[in-house]
Amino acid sequence: SLGVRFYRDSEPVALEKTSSTSGILASIKDKHSNEIKKEEFDTVVMATGRIPSTQSLNLSAAGVDVLSNGKIDVRDEQTNVPHIYAVGDVLQGKPELTPVAIQAGKLLARRLYGNSSVRMDYQNVPTCVFTPVEYACCGYTEEEAIKLLGQENIEVFHTNYT
Repeated sequence: SLGVRFYRDSEPVALEKTSSTSGILASIKDKHSNEIKKEEFDTVVMATGRIPSTQSLNLSAAGVDVLSNGKIDVRDEQTNVPHIYAVGDVLQGKPELTPVAIQAGKLLARRLYGNSSVRMDYQNVPTCVFTPVEYACCGYTEEEAIKLLGQENIEVFHTNYT
């Protein structure tokens, strides 16, 4: 079947070659429930993610709320402290992409010092994975779109490149 399956907050505990030509049986452990799920794939890509380096900044001394994962909740890059802003990988729930951080920083500077009101649109950021498994996306995930708009109101497109 076509498609990509993401297992977030999980880790592979075993990858075994199956009897099929290119099959890989993955045993995946959910970090919250410790449940192990087994599923067969033709390709497995593991992404470890990024960890924000905010602990050494002592942001709590300035009154900034930092989440347990080291990230910061913001609204239009503004933290809970009115004169303190954040951009980039430290933002909770925002894409961890260098061009996104650069653009968010430019737009923030323009709002603060250039009389602009243009805000960063984090929803429709195209991204891709630079691996032999070609994957790209833009906008909501399929699951988010179904939840927000309803299954009958979305179309999903898959394509292969040769």
